[in-house]
Amino acid sequence: MGRISSGGMMFKAITTVAALVIATSAMAQDDLTISSLAKGETTKAAFNQMVQGHKLPAWVMKGGTYTPAQTVTLGDETYQVMSACKPHDCGSQRIAVMWSEKSNQMTGLFSTIDEKRRKRNSPG
Repeated sequence: MGRISSGGMMFKAITTVAALVIATSAMAQDDLTISSLAKGETTKAAFNQMVQGHKLPAWVMKGGTYTPAQTVTLGDETYQVMSACKPHDCGSQRIAVMWSEKSNQMTGLFSTIDEKRRKRNSPG
């Protein structure tokens, strides 16, 4: 169920949730990060299922520059939503994850930008 998405509907859902997190004052869980989900005793299996078939950079597991987790409720389900980016280069690589403690399911979005390609394709 939980998978890393490169776009489409999941991207729109995570983008919407991320906007809600920024726009509202949701309760934060300061100690919860993407790397702690990846290593946690009760969350590691869900994280591994989410990233199955995707190669993520090492900083995701080690810990990037992250935002504190925010609690967001969609319907009757409560999620922890968090994001992180590549240390010292947030513009090039980012990850966002939604995790439901109740169902122990995760979904996420990893994005990367090739700066050389972006500069070649930009006008001017």
